[in-house]
Amino acid sequence: IAETKEGKVDQAFFAYRNSHDPGAAVAVQQNGKILYSKGYGLANLEYDIPVTPTSVFHIASVSKQFTAFSILLLQADGKLNINDDIRKYIPELPEFDQTITIRHMLHHTRGLRSLHALLGLAGWRGDDSRTNEDLNRFMEHQQDLNFVPWDEYLYCNTGFMLMVNIIENVTGEKFSAWMKKEIFEPLGMNNTYVEDNYARVVPNNATSYYPIGGGKFDRAVEYWGYVGSGNMHSTADDLLKWLSNFYAPTAGWEKNFTVLQTLDNFNDGTVNNYAFGVVIGDYNGFK
Repeated sequence: IAETKEGKVDQAFFAYRNSHDPGAAVAVQQNGKILYSKGYGLANLEYDIPVTPTSVFHIASVSKQFTAFSILLLQADGKLNINDDIRKYIPELPEFDQTITIRHMLHHTRGLRSLHALLGLAGWRGDDSRTNEDLNRFMEHQQDLNFVPWDEYLYCNTGFMLMVNIIENVTGEKFSAWMKKEIFEPLGMNNTYVEDNYARVVPNNATSYYPIGGGKFDRAVEYWGYVGSGNMHSTADDLLKWLSNFYAPTAGWEKNFTVLQTLDNFNDGTVNNYAFGVVIGDYNGFK
């Protein structure tokens, strides 16, 4: 049994130590200082390339909190208000019976239909490439909502993809470039980027896999070519720079990180534990 903190982390990831399975990068930070950073297992199964502390991972829906924070930065600059009707910024969307606000989309309570559900109904295959432009074409023809906003919580990518339209229309800049300039660079997240071209070759990128049983894996082809709800890439060390803002926010960002963790109620008064791109809960008494 390991006695040191480092040994306990190694023990927790022992199965990956000399593994031929997809691996993980682990980093531990305390008081702003990285105390532990190590890779386990493989970043690429085909060529036996190990995970290292500099491996870049597809972080999937962790991307949503960055999109939410971008909206809050623009609100702080007076460029928009999260309680605004989304049609103020995306006028090409249909006018539904109920007003949908940016706040609704941030909390997954807007009633808009899922991109993947719509494409499935339209006969698209699961591995067909899909982009923000595909969503825009589909949404312009929608006539109804799944439910009245604030009545329910329905997690889906649609709202966070549409926030890309809002950010680009308000700033006049491409989403990926604006994120780099306004969030990643100020935080020193030099190995983090929005992937808006899934065919791009980037050094140190870990390949993603699906387990198919029997210790075997299929490669997860990056055919989801959309941004806003996913498709950010980052490293463990870079993500620690972001996460430290939840307890020691960057100067001038304190209020935005407080709002990011704000919960709202449903129409019936119950609490939705999904805040602004982040789920709020506790683990062993810690937030």
